[in-house]
Amino acid sequence: MSRRWVTVGAAGVVFLVAAVARAAGDEGPAAQASGQASGQASGQAAAPLMSLAECQVAIATQPYPRTERVTCGYPWESTAGLDREGAADPADPRYAGAALPTVLSTEGMACVNGEDRRPVLDTVFPALSARFSAGPGLTELEPTFQLRSDTDPAHNLDQQGTTVRSAGEASTLDFAMIGTRLRQGETYRWRVRGTPPYVPAAGWSPWCEFIVGEKTSDDPS
Repeated sequence: MSRRWVTVGAAGVVFLVAAVARAAGDEGPAAQASGQASGQASGQAAAPLMSLAECQVAIATQPYPRTERVTCGYPWESTAGLDREGAADPADPRYAGAALPTVLSTEGMACVNGEDRRPVLDTVFPALSARFSAGPGLTELEPTFQLRSDTDPAHNLDQQGTTVRSAGEASTLDFAMIGTRLRQGETYRWRVRGTPPYVPAAGWSPWCEFIVGEKTSDDPS
């Protein structure tokens, strides 16, 4: 009797080990991305960075409630340089399958740059918007808008825009909504990418530039 129980118990252990192995193999992109971050925090060797396309899907498929941030293996201390990269080339294999910014507008006007082309805005609360190319398997996107000024660094920011949840939908950053007033007479530039502020991946749009008028109708002082 005891020998028979030992045999069944051993089989049970084998079954349990196999079940655990199957469960580990069934992890989705979000779980794998979260595991990368956990491994780095515990001192284990860092897993290779996800491609931008893989990272966007991992973030989009993370189940709610989202108690942990999916970083896709992009820690600030080792990948901050990606945050300073130029505009993404859609032909670059690094961006294959990724959602990249396409149509950009500043207060409803097309994106431009250059001293003689910058629009002068009649508002200290501009609205910026961007549409993105479609990404296979991508159900939503959490873009980051980056604003910079050489003379008004107090308003330099990396701010998450509205979440994109359908094809063709634009993500927006409305300065009135976030309660940020820009400075009159200042020149600003902005760009956008398809990952949240805490994932310093590349995939940026070109820079767009504008000037806030010396006098604006919403802040005439």
